[in-house]
Amino acid sequence: MRTNNLHLHRILFASALFAGLLAASPSCAPAPEYAKCRNNATCEERDPGHGICENGRCVECIADFTCGKGAKCVDGICEP
Repeated sequence: MRTNNLHLHRILFASALFAGLLAASPSCAPAPEYAKCRNNATCEERDPGHGICENGRCVECIADFTCGKGAKCVDGICEP
């Protein structure tokens, strides 16, 4: 009976270890390197409508004045 109990503990330990390793592994792939910009020229090449590089992301605007009259900059996109 004691050997069965020891065997059960080993199985439970191995299962818990595997579950912990699985939980610790990254669940999402990192953003691809091409998605990040380093400067405005990179954004202009990709999409002239989103030619501003802001925090590694190509955006259309960074402030309301870059959108034009009557538009507002919301999360990097000019909205009427």
